[in-house]
Formats: sequence, C-alpha cells, structure tokens
Amino acid sequence: MSQRAQTILITDPDEHQRQSLCHILRKHGYRVLQTADYDAAVNVCRIHTSEIDLLLTAIALPEDNGLRLAQELREREPALKVLFMSAPAGAELCKFYGLQTAEVHLLHKPLQADQLLDRVEKVLGGEINRSVYLTPK
Repeated sequence: MSQRAQTILITDPDEHQRQSLCHILRKHGYRVLQTADYDAAVNVCRIHTSEIDLLLTAIALPEDNGLRLAQELREREPALKVLFMSAPAGAELCKFYGLQTAEVHLLHKPLQADQLLDRVEKVLGGEINRSVYLTPK
C-alpha cells in the first residue's frame, strides 16, 4: 500500500519566494499548492478535495494576516499543521498580530532549503506541537 504524498499550501505575496519554496518542496516529494493572499488560500481550501497537511504562510498577507488565516483554516480542518515565515523585521510584529510563537514555529526569510525541509519534516512528523503557536492572546 503506497503512502499519499503530503500536501503543503504555501501562502505568500512574494511570487519569487513562492516559486522557490514550491521548487524545493516538490523536489523532495511534497505535493504543493500555492496562493498569494488570504482570500485565495481560503478559496483553495474550500475547493481542494483532499486533505492539506501543512499551511506554510507569511505572517503579513494582503487583506489580513497569516495567524488569522491559520485560525480560519483550522476551524475547517482541525488537524492542519502550520508554519509561519517572515522577514526578520516582520517577525517583530508577532506580538502585534497576537502570534504566540517560539523560534521553532517561525522561519526567517530568506529561507534556506535545508532549514525549510528540516522544519517541515518536524512539523509534519509531529515533533513540534502546533497548539503552542495558535493560542490566542
């Protein structure tokens, strides 16, 4: 019996960043969906018929932010795992957005392929507790 490829939804307004992430993740066997903003991510989740395993989202998004996106998508799919990413300056906004995060839940841009893959594998493998970083203020 073959195991299904895990699906990752990347949401980032930077097209170059999204394409780079898609390339890295697909090269390592992940199925990847991509969107540029909050509304598109919600729509992809509405129409996507199979399970999305991981949301990899920028903190700052057009229309809203990555934390709210994660919360909305987890209302629909409680098992969804999440990783946030941000430029170093944007990471300082975590408290503003209400993001209770430890370093393991936040990837700093520009992302290095080995760092990305390591963190994705840890989150999908259950080594990182998702409840820690989605606790509202």
